Amino acid sequence: QVAKHLGLDVVGVSFHVGSGCDSCEPYVDAIEEAAHVFEIAKDYGFEMRLLDIGGGFPGTSDPKDALLFDEIARIVNYSINNYFPPEMNVEIIAEPGRYYVASAFTLTAMVIAKRKEIINEQTVMMYYINDGLYGSFSNTTFGEDEVVPIPQIKENPYRKRIMYHSVIWGPTCDALDCIRTKVMLPEMNVGEWMTFEDMGAYTMALCTKFNGIEMPILKCHASEKAIEFLRNLDAWPRIVKYLGLKNSLCVDSIIDSIWGFIHVQN
Repeated sequence: QVAKHLGLDVVGVSFHVGSGCDSCEPYVDAIEEAAHVFEIAKDYGFEMRLLDIGGGFPGTSDPKDALLFDEIARIVNYSINNYFPPEMNVEIIAEPGRYYVASAFTLTAMVIAKRKEIINEQTVMMYYINDGLYGSFSNTTFGEDEVVPIPQIKENPYRKRIMYHSVIWGPTCDALDCIRTKVMLPEMNVGEWMTFEDMGAYTMALCTKFNGIEMPILKCHASEKAIEFLRNLDAWPRIVKYLGLKNSLCVDSIIDSIWGFIHVQN
């Protein structure tokens, strides 16, 4: 009504069900509501022609996420065909950022300090790493089990380390800089590393330099299988042109060009 009064043209509806949505129902409800908005728009003389279903699609390397994505895609396509059949000529777009990048990055962090506490007569190890909530973990809720630390310990497998209930903290002075609580880990030493998979979404893009902590260093790696997949894409000539590849057949050249592009964008 306000748009009509101001002489503006409303071209469509955009919605976002929330990042990391793990259910189909919000998408179905939103598409149904969008169809209702399209009908209301007609009463004001608007012929809307665009529907943006947003993002939030799961994209980690967890097989459960792959199954969930397939289910969401099936339900979303059914709902779109039901509420926005082809004869309506509505353009449908999506913004699947998390789906594309979540599994593309793995974070490696170093243990920079540790201490041992006795809590309720139980030994708890406190580990401090060189990244935290003000860095790559800014999308992590205080201590919840959203991230899974994987210790990178190189030693004789027969030399067993004691497992402890552990808490992982970030490097800043903020008492809320807690990455993970209640996780079982083998005792780790200062200078050892742990990795966190599926760290591509809402991580580097939200980093700060709070407390003078530098942002993580990005290193680009691509398997020969991934490079071969890229080469077989119909769009490969455009990718070569876009990245400015001098040698589209050289794996090192391709990786260097991808890394240079990522570095410039950040």
